[in-house]
Amino acid sequence: MGSIPGLADGCFLSPNGLEFPGSLSGLQSRSPVPLNDDAQQFTITLEEFVKSTFIPECVAQRKLAGRIHFQFILGLILAPDQFANAFGIHSRKKKPGAKSAPDWPYLGSLPLRLIDQTAVQFLISTALKAEYSTQTVIHIRNVIRSIFICALKTNHFAGNNPAAHIAVPAIARRNPRSLTVSQLAPTMQMMRYPERPIAAFAVLTGMNISEICGLQWKYLNLTTHARGLDSELLPARMMAVRYQSYRGEFRPVINSRKRIIFLPDALFSLCCDLKERSRFTDLDDFVFASRKGTPINPDNFGTRRLKAIGKLLEMPWLSWSAFQRTHVSLKAQFGQRMSRELEKILFTDTAIRNRHEMKAPSKAPDNEARR
Repeated sequence: MGSIPGLADGCFLSPNGLEFPGSLSGLQSRSPVPLNDDAQQFTITLEEFVKSTFIPECVAQRKLAGRIHFQFILGLILAPDQFANAFGIHSRKKKPGAKSAPDWPYLGSLPLRLIDQTAVQFLISTALKAEYSTQTVIHIRNVIRSIFICALKTNHFAGNNPAAHIAVPAIARRNPRSLTVSQLAPTMQMMRYPERPIAAFAVLTGMNISEICGLQWKYLNLTTHARGLDSELLPARMMAVRYQSYRGEFRPVINSRKRIIFLPDALFSLCCDLKERSRFTDLDDFVFASRKGTPINPDNFGTRRLKAIGKLLEMPWLSWSAFQRTHVSLKAQFGQRMSRELEKILFTDTAIRNRHEMKAPSKAPDNEARR
């Protein structure tokens, strides 16, 4: 549900093909629209309620990732014109390949009082037949349930919540996968900037993709002596995990994720190479920066290529989290020798040792590394 490659920077695409701004700042300034009388309260349609009450009181109060989530799922509940009206979207431009569903059982035009369990179940069944994932179907059910919880609290609806007892398939849990030693080298060899150095960070440190994308130079000490960092000292050749960039939102990590990580030789050399680039090397700049200097978005620059590499290597489960799990599994296998063994794996091959393969180009080669 991140930004879609090919859209304007900072924009997102709803399931019905409408673009909307990624900042969603307009949601925060809106206030509930008063209804004229008690009669209108019980004839209000779902679209009208979402626009007048649910968005300003329930959606706009959430963090950016939560607002994006609600907008995406509401695009499966409201018809495209209703979606645009509810969120104040004036652009009606659709992107090629966007899903269109002329027979989709949108609920927006129905009065709240006429939406029952049968209507909700029909929408859920349609989504399953359209091959939406079980997780997405559960999100649809949950958002509808949240709408009616809000309607009950504001006296726009009376009765049982029609989404409260909707049956959805159980999620098939997959065993989390990690790369073996024999899989890691060819995988890294097929990568390029920026996914290759980011994967090296994940495997060598166990950092997750949000922490890596949110890493700033001031939290890396590439010197031979300790230096001040806020109210603490950052030892030589150490890295402090303090912030993360998640779905376009830069914020501190939770306290349990704050930690100091030693930079092994290979990662230290990699960081020194990255520091040699011509731009974005000041203390407040991001180690992995977009062309504009903002944190790069992993949904834009690497997810497609990871899937393509995984398909070629017969590892369809390849993902950023797989590299983080690889750190855990190889640490259990090699113990304190892990960094040395990984350096052999990651940097023995001639192509991988070649430094320009790990360094950021002076100009981004394409639009994939942009937010």
